[in-house]
Amino acid sequence: MSNAQVRELALGLPPKDRATLARELIESLDPDEPDPGVEDSWIEEIESRAEALDRGEAKSYDGKCRWNKFDARFVKDANRELAPP
Repeated sequence: MSNAQVRELALGLPPKDRATLARELIESLDPDEPDPGVEDSWIEEIESRAEALDRGEAKSYDGKCRWNKFDARFVKDANRELAPP
């Protein structure tokens, strides 16, 4: 069966079944085990960042505050792009 035929059959499913199928297909792309060394690399990165904070070489910001500033900039930029010339 071709991809086009499978797609046509899948699109004919009820929405709930399509959602289940989509989730199962996406999950099938994710490996059960992470790539070797990924967890160790993240631990090293976290430790490095924590040490930089302790030495005063990095700043930390409240997550909500940073997102609010990002949102404000994003909205400002979006409004500027949408403004008539």
